[in-house]
Amino acid sequence: MIDLNIGKKAARLTLNGVLGFDQLPLLLQAAQQIEAAGKPLILEWHALQSLHYACLQVLIALGKSLAIQGITAQAKEPSPELYAQLQRYGLWHELFDATSS
Repeated sequence: MIDLNIGKKAARLTLNGVLGFDQLPLLLQAAQQIEAAGKPLILEWHALQSLHYACLQVLIALGKSLAIQGITAQAKEPSPELYAQLQRYGLWHELFDATSS
């Protein structure tokens, strides 16, 4: 599941469950809305179990695009399963410069 809430101060992107290739168009649309809003991003993904590599690429590209624009992106702590996968493949530091809280 992909849920985007763009508030007055920040955009909050919540990802839950499993993001497969079929969810890619929705994630791309959310990423475009986040970029257009020009507000800091908070990524909530503690309930995300896994994601397709294409969805991961969108998140990496979004983080880099926001950084180029000088917009902060904060990735909250992911689920333990997802964190282990990202660490195992050396991708954790690619996502939003591994900023988490």
